[in-house]
Amino acid sequence: RLNTPNVEHSTLPSCLDHAFESQNPVLISRIAQSLKNTPDLVADMSRNEFLQFMSSPGDAPIYAMEAVFQPYQLRYWDVSPAGKCFRRLPHQAYVNQEAGFNTT
Repeated sequence: RLNTPNVEHSTLPSCLDHAFESQNPVLISRIAQSLKNTPDLVADMSRNEFLQFMSSPGDAPIYAMEAVFQPYQLRYWDVSPAGKCFRRLPHQAYVNQEAGFNTT
């Protein structure tokens, strides 16, 4: 957002607002693609902005989803039967199909 003193921010259109208004599929897709490398911007993105990416033309919806759903290492502490603490870093997961998850 623009940082202008003494002006209410909600009344000023952002650069992102201008990009969405342009309906330029290349521009919007490039912006969405750049979000993958800027997790702070993704975290600050409003629901409405995300939905605008999802309904934009071109590859923007794909890139927006890739920015939100990224691989993450899930490390945790575990205790052996002997009582010794150690770190775990799983490399695979099990999804119980009977729990109603879509695994295809």
